[in-house]
Amino acid sequence: MSESRAVYSPGDKPDRPAHPAGRLLSSSSIHLILMFRPCPDCGFPIHWHMNARLYYVHDPMCSWCWGFGKTRERLLQRLPPSIEIVRLLGGLAPDSNEPMSDEMREYLQQTWRRIQQDIPGTQFNFDFWSNCSPRRSTYPACRAIIATRMQAPDREADMLYAIQQAYYLQARNPSDLAVLMQLACDLGLDGDLFFSDMQSAECQHQLEAELNL
Repeated sequence: MSESRAVYSPGDKPDRPAHPAGRLLSSSSIHLILMFRPCPDCGFPIHWHMNARLYYVHDPMCSWCWGFGKTRERLLQRLPPSIEIVRLLGGLAPDSNEPMSDEMREYLQQTWRRIQQDIPGTQFNFDFWSNCSPRRSTYPACRAIIATRMQAPDREADMLYAIQQAYYLQARNPSDLAVLMQLACDLGLDGDLFFSDMQSAECQHQLEAELNL
């Protein structure tokens, strides 16, 4: 029996009608990569669950990831347990100490407003833009996710949500190490270990590995 590999991105549709054995689930922030075997009756690909894997590529400071958060969680909850979920960091912006340009500040604020229009119920605290000194730098937040994973793998999702809440609802800047340290302590993590892991070569190498996939 032949096998095939398929990569589905948002908006993709199979060439044939949906097979009764299952259907594709996707969202704007998820790419679904699965191994398939053809149905013996119609030839339509059926999930070969022994090899099924879903890659979720995200950034803790991605506004659209925040907007589609509830949709993503509903999707993941509907997946069968045989599908392995792999979370990877995409990294929107490298380290920088430069103040964010006026053009980028305006662009991101417009993006927040668009998300509020396109995804009703999504909340943003625009006080961030007056209370903080924004920098176009999301790699520190990405390292915070990896450092949490290194210390307490089961708290990765908690750290992600804490960063998003700090950024979008509490007008705090996750580009700042002090903010990330406070979030780690609020989650009950070992602050000294968290700081050490964030600064480690291992953490940086892991981030680079995920960015290069």
